[in-house]
Parts: sequence; C-alpha cells; structure tokens
Amino acid sequence: MKDLDSNKATGCDSIPAKLLKLVTSTISHHISAAFNQCTFPMDAKLAEVVPLYKKADNLIMKNYHRVSFVPSMSIPGEHT
Repeated sequence: MKDLDSNKATGCDSIPAKLLKLVTSTISHHISAAFNQCTFPMDAKLAEVVPLYKKADNLIMKNYHRVSFVPSMSIPGEHT
C-alpha cells in the first residue's frame, strides 16, 4: 500500500490512495488477512471506464481514449 500513487483518481471503492497510505501501518495486517482468507472480492474487480476526449471531431469514437478507474487495492503494486 505504501507504493500506491496518491495522485491517481479514486476508483469505485471511493477510498483515496492518500488515506490508505496514511493508515497502512494500522490496517495492512487486517487487509492481508482478509485477502488471504477469501477469494478476491468481486467488487475489487470492478472498474469504471470513462471515455476521455483527445482531439478533433468529438463525434468520432477514435478521438477518445478509455480511462479505467479501479479500486485502490484491486491490483496491488500495479497501479498505472
């Protein structure tokens, strides 16, 4: 959790990475135990996909790119 990028947008879990970084020492053991005792929660696999306008004609789909907002702890160590 210490490697989370605080500048990234909050995903569908509405938990800011900045908050997770602040409480890491307190909750990391509990989070690890929860993830180790169960299968990966379905809600943690959800992403909100938003089209982001790039350039030119806004009626042409090629002029948009997709941005995915995922929960803060969905892919540990792979937030891009």
